[in-house]
Amino acid sequence: MAGFVIMIVMTILFLWTGFGCIRECARRKELSNQKATYLSSYLLWVGVICGAVFLVAGWFAVAEPDVGVLTIICFAAFLLLGVALMMGWKNCHIVYDHQGFTQYNILKMQRSFTYDQLTGYRFTQSGGTDLKLYACGKTITVDWMSKNATDFLCQAKAGYAQYNNGRELTNRWEEIRKAKKDTDKGSFSAHVHNPSEFLIAFILLLVFWVGISVACCIVGFKPITREDCQLQTVTFCQWQTEKDTLWLCAEGMEIRFKIGGYEEYLSDFQGLTEKCDGGTVFVVWTESYEPDDGEPYYHIRELSADGVVYRSMEDSNQYSQEGAWTVLALFGGMLVLFLALAWLTYRIGCNPGKYPKWVVYAFFKKDSISF
Repeated sequence: MAGFVIMIVMTILFLWTGFGCIRECARRKELSNQKATYLSSYLLWVGVICGAVFLVAGWFAVAEPDVGVLTIICFAAFLLLGVALMMGWKNCHIVYDHQGFTQYNILKMQRSFTYDQLTGYRFTQSGGTDLKLYACGKTITVDWMSKNATDFLCQAKAGYAQYNNGRELTNRWEEIRKAKKDTDKGSFSAHVHNPSEFLIAFILLLVFWVGISVACCIVGFKPITREDCQLQTVTFCQWQTEKDTLWLCAEGMEIRFKIGGYEEYLSDFQGLTEKCDGGTVFVVWTESYEPDDGEPYYHIRELSADGVVYRSMEDSNQYSQEGAWTVLALFGGMLVLFLALAWLTYRIGCNPGKYPKWVVYAFFKKDSISF
C-alpha cells in the first residue's frame, strides 16, 4: 500500500512537471524571435527519459507482490532526479534586448530590469559555473552552460556602459574572493577552484552506486517461484559432490542437474543419494543455464520424491540470497571507502597548507587549488 501511494504521488509530480515543460516549450516558441538565454533541451530530454524509465519501473515493482517498499523508494529517488532536471531546464530562461532583460522562473513569475539598474556581476567559484548579476538589491543567476550566456553578458556590459557614460560594469568576483579568503580561510570554496565540480562528481558517483545497489537488490533478492521454472520428472542414477554443490545425473539425459549449498539447504542428503539408484521417480522444478565458459545444466529449485521434499523453493531462495548479501556487502564497503575519500578530499581542500604538497596534489590538480 505504501509503495502504491508513493508511485501515485511520483506520477502526479512527473506529469505536472511534464505538462509544465510542454507549456514552457510553447511559450519559448512564441518568444523565439527575441534574444534569450536558456539551457539546452538535452537537459530536458535526459530528465524526461530518466523520469519515464523509473516511473515505469516503479509501477512494475508495485505490481510485483514480493518487491519491498525500499526498492520502490529507490525508484522514486531516481524519478525525482529526472524531475529535478526538467525543473532546472524550465527555471533557467532570460529574454533580453538592448534596453534590459526579463527573467522567468518555474513559478511563472517574471522580473524585469534595465541595464542602468545593474550594480555588478561575478562568476561563482571562479570557474564560470554561474553568472550572477546584481540589480536593485536582487541577484539574477544565469547558468554559464546556457546558450547565449556570453552574448547576454556582453549586452549587459554594453547596456550598462551606455547608461553610465562608458563606465564598465564592476566585476565583484575578485573583491569577494579576497574577502572570503580573509574571513573564511578554512572554507573548501576559499581554496578550491570550481568546488561545484567536486560536488557534482560526488553526487553522480553516489547515484551510480545507488543504482548498482538497487539493481543487485532487484536481481538478487527477487524470490524464485514455480512460474519461473520448468517441471520435470526424472530418475537419477549417479551423483557427485564438488565443494558445496551436488551434481545429479539422470537416466537418458546428457545435461546434469545441480543443487547448490546441499550441506545446509538439503533436508536429507543421505536419503536422497540412496534413491539415486535409477528406480525412484523425482519431481523437480528447474531453471536451465548455459554458461559461456562451461557446460549447460539444470539448476534444481525444488526436489521431491515419494512425498518427501528434499529441497524446497524457500531453501533455494535463501541460498540464492546469500550471494546477493555478499555482493551488497561488497558495495557497502566500497561506499564506506568512497565516503572516506570524499571526507578526506574535503578536509584537505579546506586547509591545504597543513598538508605536504604531494598529498594535496594527489587529490587536486595544481591549477585547481590555491594555498
